[in-house]
Amino acid sequence: KNHGLALHEDIANYARLHHQQHADAPPTPSPSQSGGGSSYGHMIALADAEWEHHLRSRLALSARIPGNAPMVSDIWRRFQPAWACPTLDRLGHLSEGGKWVCGVRAMAVAAAAAAAAAAAAAAAGTAAGTAAGPERRDEKEAGGCNIYSFGVSGDVRFEQALMRDLEAAAPGACKLRLYDPNVSGLPEDQRIPGSHTFEKVGLGGRTEQGECPECNHSSERYTLVDLLKRDGLQKADLLKVDVESAEYESILHAMCRNFSPDQPLPFDQLLIEVHQAPKRLKNMTSTRGAIAELLTCLEQRDFVEFS
Repeated sequence: KNHGLALHEDIANYARLHHQQHADAPPTPSPSQSGGGSSYGHMIALADAEWEHHLRSRLALSARIPGNAPMVSDIWRRFQPAWACPTLDRLGHLSEGGKWVCGVRAMAVAAAAAAAAAAAAAAAGTAAGTAAGPERRDEKEAGGCNIYSFGVSGDVRFEQALMRDLEAAAPGACKLRLYDPNVSGLPEDQRIPGSHTFEKVGLGGRTEQGECPECNHSSERYTLVDLLKRDGLQKADLLKVDVESAEYESILHAMCRNFSPDQPLPFDQLLIEVHQAPKRLKNMTSTRGAIAELLTCLEQRDFVEFS
């Protein structure tokens, strides 16, 4: 099951920025056509209202579904992608490997504008160059927006389409980092534009740096937090995870269970493929319970499932 979640404040801001960039586009419906309100702000307000309604409905629905219901599909009745993203795009293949994304072009433009402002401030020798604080300085020095993609196998059409869009919106603003322990490189017939790197390592619940010469795959595993620290970053602007059940240990266990409730997760938008067999994990009563815990953790930190 593919799922897209994003930090609510960020995608709402990206949606507004996208609208400002396209002010000469066809106008949004008038208040009389859209049911009241004003243009883009009204669209965000409607999305927020629908999301709140969804959360209330879920509580009622959860009370009617038995806690030991056997079907994993029951969980998707509870966690609907109910936040209506005004800048929604489907990138990559229409089936396996493709992903829905929200506000990514505006994300690139915002990163480029922030980098330009920081460079101008530094050149002028003013204190504005450090206004973002030391916790953000590394991100600006590392080059705008940062995208981490785990699990590429032999198909990078999603990453190819994503970087094509980002490069068109703001050339050079974003850097893509790809990881997969099971392949030695990226497919030569799927060239990715823009700045990108690949490493034959995996995503895990803890960092393990060992060698396995007889293995066909890399035995190296890193937590997202350790990779970000190695790269001098605090967070990823967009994180794609398709790691064949390792999403439970790498996100649910390593972050949701180990972070304090007020500690922000180190990504702003998550594109995740959730699998039905977390066999490697202990203390999981069911796949359905693991999915519910994972998605609840994200929602409690102000992420919304978008559509």
